[in-house]
Amino acid sequence: MKYIMLIDSGTTNSRIRLIDQSSSAVEGSVKVEAGVRNTAMSGSNEELKQAVKQGIEKILRDNSIQKQDIQYILASGMITSNLGLHEVAHQKAPADTEKLAAAMEKRCLEEMLYIPCYFIPGLKSMEEIEGRTEVLDVMRGEETEAFGLLDVMQLSGDGILMLPGSHTKWIRADGCGKLLWSSTSLSGELLKAVQSRTILSDSLPEGLITKLDERALWKGFSAAETMGVNRALFQIRLQHLSGSTEENERANFLTGVIFHSDITALKEMNQQNGGWVLIGGSFPLKDAAASLIKRTLPEIEVIEASSEQVERGAWRGPLVIAEQKEELSK
Repeated sequence: MKYIMLIDSGTTNSRIRLIDQSSSAVEGSVKVEAGVRNTAMSGSNEELKQAVKQGIEKILRDNSIQKQDIQYILASGMITSNLGLHEVAHQKAPADTEKLAAAMEKRCLEEMLYIPCYFIPGLKSMEEIEGRTEVLDVMRGEETEAFGLLDVMQLSGDGILMLPGSHTKWIRADGCGKLLWSSTSLSGELLKAVQSRTILSDSLPEGLITKLDERALWKGFSAAETMGVNRALFQIRLQHLSGSTEENERANFLTGVIFHSDITALKEMNQQNGGWVLIGGSFPLKDAAASLIKRTLPEIEVIEASSEQVERGAWRGPLVIAEQKEELSK
């Protein structure tokens, strides 16, 4: 039996999956607590190297297989950045899976036990502004996730994928297999920063939302609409001092405030392009975003990917790209 290994590295964690090459079934998965933030903080990628190597060795042990049983590795996400294990230049959008497959770079690295590894590039959105070519947005990993979700969901026509997380991504798909552009916000990081680094820390639970409260979520969104984000945020402390709300209500209110600018941006995107909106990610940000979009933009077809579909999209993405590489599709 032969296998393919997938490695997806983010800012703080990396996920390693083992795929049965014949059935495309996931046979094992390991999460290692190391990402490119380790490199950024230490100035060296040695910690990431060791974490990836240990993760590969663990998944081999857990499944009682040898490195010779692995045909190749597909690596995506921040592992392909200058802070990762091998930097691959962003490809310019628009791009399809064939374009990304052609730009993959093959390396045999010690930390990957010299198993052949194909590094999948990210995408960048460019525009000519006053005679200069400027980078409008970049992504590493989300393009692979997007292709995987589109493969799983089998949607027709044009639309926008929303992938909420530490950095919320909007990705435009054209219905013909191409990703046209992306746009990024710091929604998730802002939520965490407000909760942990401001006077509002005393008013908010550490884990933020534990249960979706659409009433409190909408109140936060409306407050940002009428009084602006900064003033709306201080309402959270006032609610706490008055004893009028519980922690989870205030966490929902905060999420509504922070998501206001994202939903406003979506309004503009939809006016220009139209089509469906597919929301990936996980609870609670996926659920909060879907609730707000449905209420503010009822004319849009909102499609929520289930947890199972999101997970399947995460590992289908690298595989559908690799299928376009002749030497890997045999």
